[in-house]
Amino acid sequence: MTDRPGGPTDPDFAGPPLPVPVQRLLGEAEHALGGLDEAAWRLPDRSVLARCARIRDARGAAARAGRSADLVDAWLFADLGAGTPPDLLLRAVSPEEDEPDAPPSPASEGAHPPFDRYLAALELGADLLARGRALDVRLLAEVGAVRARGRGAPPLAGSAALRAWSVSTRALEPLPRIARLALEHRLLALHPPFPDAAAVVTSLRLVGSGLLRDQILPLSVWLDTHADRRDALLRGSPVGWVEFFARGVRELARAQTNLIEELAALRAHHLNLVPHPRSARRVAADLVASPVLTHPALVRRHGFTAKTATDVTRRLLELGLVTTLDDRPYRKVFLCVPVLRLLTTEPPGEPIRDEDAFKTGH
Repeated sequence: MTDRPGGPTDPDFAGPPLPVPVQRLLGEAEHALGGLDEAAWRLPDRSVLARCARIRDARGAAARAGRSADLVDAWLFADLGAGTPPDLLLRAVSPEEDEPDAPPSPASEGAHPPFDRYLAALELGADLLARGRALDVRLLAEVGAVRARGRGAPPLAGSAALRAWSVSTRALEPLPRIARLALEHRLLALHPPFPDAAAVVTSLRLVGSGLLRDQILPLSVWLDTHADRRDALLRGSPVGWVEFFARGVRELARAQTNLIEELAALRAHHLNLVPHPRSARRVAADLVASPVLTHPALVRRHGFTAKTATDVTRRLLELGLVTTLDDRPYRKVFLCVPVLRLLTTEPPGEPIRDEDAFKTGH
């Protein structure tokens, strides 16, 4: 097999090898991913990047299936969890028809799950990969079942698209890794077992292929920001799609690296503001990874007593590092707004202009 798009993914493609500018772009994209991976390891807690990317990918997948959620609300939901106040926030993210006590809606079950199920599916996939599971059809069937909560789950194990995808992961071996991922994504996007499969699978494949150690690249941001061009290129030239995909990987990796630098600077600022007491300093250092606080969460995470947790949040409020979500006297939720603002910028880093991003050889 020659070093060009082809094989099971594009059986009718008979074009030349990848053009030199595209090969250069693929190299830049892989280099940017390497820089991102190394920069992430310099953070005391890189889990914030993985959670941020999963929240963005889950939100994008839910939106493509017709179930939108505000990004800040989605982040709060992920940190607070179901059943935690404020109730209006949770209903906005996971509508009433999906609450345990509400009768299921036949029209929406399986086809349009809410944000929280997409997030749970991505977290399961990441956990299985971390435990050494292979990214194969069986793993994706488990992820798909979580997404549908066992009701109306698509028969992933028997999906023709996923069987072809499984073959393509081996048949495209001579191609650069990012080109292979681009064509695998194209196959699933054109013949999906469910609408959001391509983005979910590609997010997992970035880790499974060894390009990243964690899911810290929110690929859905690029794909959704440039949705019109994405949809046109999916049905156009495979080379054009590879170029578009690689450019997105490069731009997002660079933006995420910039985000890491901003988070590190913000953490240093927080530590400078809180030299003591030690308990408050520990929480201040952790704000870039956990910008949403509750007293029970502080007790669980740091082993504080309830009184110490209350003293810590009072001190952080006095210093202006956190603010309260609302005016309720009990069960308070505290937010570090500067961190949330960084993590929920759309897209991460500097905005990407189409007229610049899609210049040949840019």
